[in-house]
Amino acid sequence: MKLTPICGMAPLPGMASWNLDASLLVVLLLGAAATLRLTWHQGMRSGLALVGWALLALALVSPLCSISVALFSMRVTQHLVISLIAAPLLASAIQHRPAIRRGGVGAPTIAFALLLWFWHLPAPYVATFAPDGIAYWLMHASLAGSAIWFWAALLRHGEARPVAAALGGLATAIQMGVLGALLTFAPRPLYIVHAPDVTLPWGFTPLEDQQLGGLLMWVPGGLLLVLVLGTGLALMLRTPRSAALPLALLLALPVTALAQGNQSTTTTSAASGGRRSGTPVGVLTTSAVTTGDSGPSAPTPSVPEGAGRHTRVLGPVCFGLAGPVLEDCRVKSGMGPQENAR
Repeated sequence: MKLTPICGMAPLPGMASWNLDASLLVVLLLGAAATLRLTWHQGMRSGLALVGWALLALALVSPLCSISVALFSMRVTQHLVISLIAAPLLASAIQHRPAIRRGGVGAPTIAFALLLWFWHLPAPYVATFAPDGIAYWLMHASLAGSAIWFWAALLRHGEARPVAAALGGLATAIQMGVLGALLTFAPRPLYIVHAPDVTLPWGFTPLEDQQLGGLLMWVPGGLLLVLVLGTGLALMLRTPRSAALPLALLLALPVTALAQGNQSTTTTSAASGGRRSGTPVGVLTTSAVTTGDSGPSAPTPSVPEGAGRHTRVLGPVCFGLAGPVLEDCRVKSGMGPQENAR
């Protein structure tokens, strides 16, 4: 699929670029200025909100935006930075607004969950790579907006309604964990935009990249929300706030234990020059993903002297593949059958 997404084409390692879109920079600056004006006399809350804007800008402007075109795991990282780090900081600026005071925790919890699942369905996800950028900005605006609403509700009602806040945090941790687990244990890649010729230069097969993204959503995302749940339970049980962390860690033990058994899903052989042996990857092995068996890998292909950067980077990852994937890799790398067979 040949698309030119808003963050540019999928880069090769070392070629990721900054996203200096003028309209994006203007929106970020106007948002930060409006927040500063709103919270000018609120001391620390104003500083936290500005840090939130800085992290939001980092997620959308830095090379993370460019790399997220190539790797699904980096797109998940971008979503986590926005939804779980920048959003609660930004929410501190609006938690006392009348709409937040009148509302509850249920509606923002449901809205955030629905939007997170919707934008990770294959069709909507692929739509965000369209060159017009409409779906891309709708995705980020809706996820960021619902996440800020969710965190503002937790911050506003956490002490007055600890049960509701704890349930909202638990529900969000569960739904993110389920989505992450489904992505981690999926038997095949779900997103056609992250094809082998896009992910292999970075040292991942498409399935490995998807599994890493699922683990990032499942474990770090879940643990952060478990901390929120622990705080809510500590308040509900009228225990000191200092008890929140131990309680949260106790609740996190099952999550960590489940994830421990699948740590090998992210194992790649990038450190060994791109060689892809039968290293366990979830329910399949790397060689089973690419060749359908776990036999010995082919010799490393030689790269023609004076070859361009694209051929030098992508060529060595072609060996060990089979069928249409191998042919596509040969074409993309510029290495013909004779060179790859050496």
